[in-house]
Amino acid sequence: MVDAFGTGTPVDVRGRRDRVVRSEVIRFLLLGGAAVEAGDLPALQLTGAHITGALELEHADIMVPVSLHECRFDERMNVFGSHLRRLSLHRSAMPGLMASMVILDASLGLTGCQSTGEISLVGAQIGGALILDGAELTGPVTALDGTWLRVGTDVLAQHGFTCRGALRLDNAEIGGSLRWEGAVLENPDGVALSGEDLRVGANADLCDGFTANGTVRLRYAEINSWVCFERATLTVPVGRTALDCRHVVARELVLLPAEPPAGVVDLSHGRIGLLRDEPATWPSALHLDGLTYETLAELDNGADRLRWLRLDPHGFRPQAYTQLAQVYRSAGRDDVARTVLLAGERHRRDILALPGRLWGVCRT
Repeated sequence: MVDAFGTGTPVDVRGRRDRVVRSEVIRFLLLGGAAVEAGDLPALQLTGAHITGALELEHADIMVPVSLHECRFDERMNVFGSHLRRLSLHRSAMPGLMASMVILDASLGLTGCQSTGEISLVGAQIGGALILDGAELTGPVTALDGTWLRVGTDVLAQHGFTCRGALRLDNAEIGGSLRWEGAVLENPDGVALSGEDLRVGANADLCDGFTANGTVRLRYAEINSWVCFERATLTVPVGRTALDCRHVVARELVLLPAEPPAGVVDLSHGRIGLLRDEPATWPSALHLDGLTYETLAELDNGADRLRWLRLDPHGFRPQAYTQLAQVYRSAGRDDVARTVLLAGERHRRDILALPGRLWGVCRT
C-alpha cells in the first residue's frame, strides 16, 4: 500500500487472508510521510481493508484524494477541521464519521455506507456533491447532523437510502437539488428530517416512494424551484405534525402523497407560486392561516376547496378565505370568488355567540 500510494495505484485486499491495515499507516501516508517522485500523482485508493485503531486527522491539510472502499472501521474516523481534496467511503462500514468544519474541494461519497454512529457534517463545506445513495445510517439520537452544511451541487439520497434517527439540515445551503426519491427516514418518536432555514438552489424531490416515519420539518426553508411530495408517505400518529412547512418559500409545492397523512400538515405563512394537490390526498388537519399562493393547479373544484378551508383545526381564518377568493378572481372566476367569500361569512357566523348568529342570518 505504501508503494502504491506514490503513484495513486489502487490496492484491493478483498481476496487476502490478512486484510488488516493500521490507522497509523494511513495517517502517515496522508500527512506526507512517504516520499513521492516528481511528476507522480499520489492518491490513497484502498479497497476491502479492516482498518484498526482511531484514524485521527484533525485540522490536517490532505493534498491527495482519499478512497477507502468496502473497508471496515473499528473506530470513528475523525477529520474535524481538515482540508481534503476528495473523500470517498463507498460501501464501507463504520461507527460514524466526524467531519465537522471540513473543507472538501470535490465531493463526499458515502454511497452504500453502513454507519452505526452519528455522521457529523456540522459547518462542513463540500465543493461538489454529498452522495448518500444506498447508505444505511443509524444513530442513537441523530444519524446525520448537517447543521450549517454548505454543498456546492446536489445532496443525493436515493436507491435504498435509509436513515434511522434524526437527519438534520438546519441552516444548510444546497447549491443544486435534494434528490431523495425512495429514501426511508425512521425517527417515529421525533423529527425524521429537520430542514429549518434550509436553502436549496434548485428543487427538493421527496417523492416516488419517499417515506418518513416521523415529522418532516421544513420551517422557514427557501426552495428556488419546487418541493415535491408526490407518491410520498408521511407517517405520524393522529394529532402529531406530519409535515411542518411554516413560512416555507417555493415556486411550486406538490402535495400528492401516496395516501392522506394521519397527522397535521402545517402550511401557515408559507409563500407558494403554484400549489398542486387534490382532495383525495388532503390530510385530516391542515393549517392554512397566512398561506399565500399565486395559483392552484386545479381551479374547477371550488366546492372541494370550501371543505379544504374547513380542515384548519383553528377554525375560521379570514385570510384563508380572502386568499382563495383572490386566486379565483385572478383567474377570471368571479362567481366562485363570491361563493368563497360568502362561505367565509357563514363560517365566521358559525363561531359567533347566538345573538351574533341571529344578526348574521338577518343580514344574509
